[in-house]
Amino acid sequence: MSGRFYNTSAAIITKHGKEKIIGPILWDAFHIHLELAYYDTDLLGTFSGEIERPADQLGTARLKIQQAAAISNANLLLASEGAFHPHPDTPFLTVNTELIILFDRATEQEIIAKHTTLETNAATISTNDEATLLDFAKRIQFPTHRIILIQDNKHNGSKQVLKDMATEAELINAFRSLQKDSKDIVVIETDLRAMHNPTRQDQIKITANKLVQLMRSHCPSCDSPGYQIQNWLPGLPCCWCNTPTKNTQYEQYRCTYCGFEEQKRVSKPCADPGTCDQCNP
Repeated sequence: MSGRFYNTSAAIITKHGKEKIIGPILWDAFHIHLELAYYDTDLLGTFSGEIERPADQLGTARLKIQQAAAISNANLLLASEGAFHPHPDTPFLTVNTELIILFDRATEQEIIAKHTTLETNAATISTNDEATLLDFAKRIQFPTHRIILIQDNKHNGSKQVLKDMATEAELINAFRSLQKDSKDIVVIETDLRAMHNPTRQDQIKITANKLVQLMRSHCPSCDSPGYQIQNWLPGLPCCWCNTPTKNTQYEQYRCTYCGFEEQKRVSKPCADPGTCDQCNP
């Protein structure tokens, strides 16, 4: 059934240049011609907070698919959605999670690729000092990675957001324009939009390659593509005492087309005693 992907076209909904990142990967793998279904995806949430995302990451990506379906007649529809959040165990680290959904109208099947990484230059500071601004700009690799400036007016509840500065002079002028006087604090953030953040572009490429792997992964029951791990089951026994640990013992696979499921035992025979609650309490 995966043969339906070859020598066809697909549409991706984006306004941030993601078709330039994902398109060449799909072309090399399947000769899929990726078309742009242009839509102002900022209406479904912005990183800089002017518009809140209407759902969680997956839900928002699915809303994008719905919009793509209304715009394009392509049988294959794609949507990409990124999220940045604190690491659950080490809050000062930022985690980037990327999702790409492929929706096949012919089968109504979703194939979802996901990638999570600490490879990000996401950062934010607040300052009224131009030297601090320029130090931040150097640290996040401006201008190849852009910057967003935000001024919150606490008196009237308004928010000014400036983006797309491409030179140091433009950045300084934008910073000054947000200050009524030199003491006014400005919030400075890394621009996380795909077209202005090469670090994030690399993570989207990895996610797109994972999507290709899923498109080539066949269900052993119905032969549909998209057969993938849906869950990880703990219980791998300790190499010393044989006590079940929190380490993965089985990977649970599921077909998103026919619902077939199976568990595959990991190749590792036992768990490092350092991860065992009995041997290393």
